[in-house]
Amino acid sequence: KFERAKVGVLVATDAISEGINLQHAAAQVIHYELPWNPNRLEQRNGRVDRFGQRKPVVYVRTMVMDETLDATILKVLVEKAAQIRRDYGFSPPYFGDETSILDLLEQHEVTLGPKQLSFEDWRAGVDKTTTEPAEDPFAEETLERIKGDSFYGQTHISLPEIERRLEETAATVGSPEQIQRFLFSGLNRFGCSVAENADGSWRILITNPALQTASMGEVIERATFDPEWALDDPDVTLLDVGHPLLRRLIEEVKQNAFREVEHYGRTAYIVTPDVDEVMALFHLLARYVVNTEPTSIVEELLPVAAPVYGGGPLDAETTQRLLQASPSPEIRTEAEVRETLADALAVNRLETLLQEAVEARRRKLVAERRSMRQQMEQREGAQAAEWLRGIDDLSSGSFDLLAVAVLYPEM
Repeated sequence: KFERAKVGVLVATDAISEGINLQHAAAQVIHYELPWNPNRLEQRNGRVDRFGQRKPVVYVRTMVMDETLDATILKVLVEKAAQIRRDYGFSPPYFGDETSILDLLEQHEVTLGPKQLSFEDWRAGVDKTTTEPAEDPFAEETLERIKGDSFYGQTHISLPEIERRLEETAATVGSPEQIQRFLFSGLNRFGCSVAENADGSWRILITNPALQTASMGEVIERATFDPEWALDDPDVTLLDVGHPLLRRLIEEVKQNAFREVEHYGRTAYIVTPDVDEVMALFHLLARYVVNTEPTSIVEELLPVAAPVYGGGPLDAETTQRLLQASPSPEIRTEAEVRETLADALAVNRLETLLQEAVEARRRKLVAERRSMRQQMEQREGAQAAEWLRGIDDLSSGSFDLLAVAVLYPEM
């Protein structure tokens, strides 16, 4: 109701401070009571002030009674946090209970008057006059450790480069158009129906029990593959790779790939006007070892294309175009497809061809990461880029052939 309302007020407790995102529905937060832990304020603000917020300004208002202990504590903590944010680029962690915060401020020679014992502490005989926080979040060594162990303060990262890689990942995992084709094909395969509504959305009837989930039901009245439309209309369901229907369909397709049935699920073919000769499109899962401290592993989905009958591998740009190839209504016989798939898997030097593709991708990753590290060193100095040590030192690991698709030219 709140998302659908043109004007609305949502009253909530701290139960809403984690896990509920409201950036598409609101641009104002009003704190009608003051928690002593500013982290809780940040968590509340983060429900609205986050990626996806379309308003240029988010307004945050805090109701505090003047000349009170709450106001004094807030003033001290906010001033300290603001100074650390200026010096380090992030806010410090805080303690989660009131007495610990009082202990902390007293340790920093801030006098706030007598502290209050909790009932549990009184029964246990705890002496609050001698209790100290386990760790001082304002201490320089604490802040330096946080800065070194995390991504805080790394505001000089090149966002255009990150956006480019995210776009590449989205293209590899699946564009909205590819997801739509996959979903409609899968729903047809499992006997479900899809009908277009008058407004351009889709009504999906999920009749196959294998695709049904308790959270989804049997009918999606209005669905779209357009993220912007889904943001603007809360009554429209966005179908992306994270939606339960897509996840169930993917799992069913994967399970069918390993069942003892006549048709093997990890091979496919299409007839398309976008090729002039028979092409094989191999999908690899390549693994690389990143020699950072500690060592890490990255995995890449890697498409490799080559003519089935002679010729070397295609370049990356041509391979990407084949991933977007448009199917035609022509078909091939099962016997012909089986023969072509066997020929594709028997391509001369296939293992070498795939290994060379994995190595070429490794070199590209090394070049990209090295460029990022060098740019940061030039802007911020070698010490500031120390956290990137080893990020451009990659070695090839294993790879798996996940799927093979054959592309036939039109007759």
